[in-house]
Amino acid sequence: MEQQLDELIGFLSSPRPDVRQLAATYIVDFSEPRSEYFNQLLNNIDKLVKPLLIICHEIPVAASKAMNTLVNLSTDATVCRQFNDEDIISMIVRMITSSSCYVADPASMLLSNLTKNADICKLLTTLTVGEVSGICSSQMAMDQLTDVFVKGMDKKYNKNASYNFLSSVFADVTNYSFGRSYFLERTT
Repeated sequence: MEQQLDELIGFLSSPRPDVRQLAATYIVDFSEPRSEYFNQLLNNIDKLVKPLLIICHEIPVAASKAMNTLVNLSTDATVCRQFNDEDIISMIVRMITSSSCYVADPASMLLSNLTKNADICKLLTTLTVGEVSGICSSQMAMDQLTDVFVKGMDKKYNKNASYNFLSSVFADVTNYSFGRSYFLERTT
């Protein structure tokens, strides 16, 4: 079975969207932390993160499966370090702040898992991303996340998201002095 799982991991990077999407549909069950194959996925994490993030921009069913796989894998602290990259965190923030992204809530859950890592919290407080229409005009990722958290109540901003998991992102960030300073300086 290990060989088949390695092949399945390879299919996530296929140039054919239908193959990638099918692979994402099957791999999610192996990503459950209680799965006997969870550790094999952890050992191949460098081959999983970027392909799964790309699939998150494809058809909703495959995107949901890919994001669920990332959420499951990110429960492991060593995996979170693989996400400590400005481009990766920017991609996740853009999914969350999109008013039409189907996986905005699971992306919030992923970010919630990732902010257990201090380096990712630090990156998040300094990260700039492009402006998004419909939310604040700031390019700061934290400003945008705060705004969608408020505007997203009752799914008013994105009909697919309630943004509840962003509350734990903010809690994790404020565990550090730079996070507390960010919020305190923003309100004075």
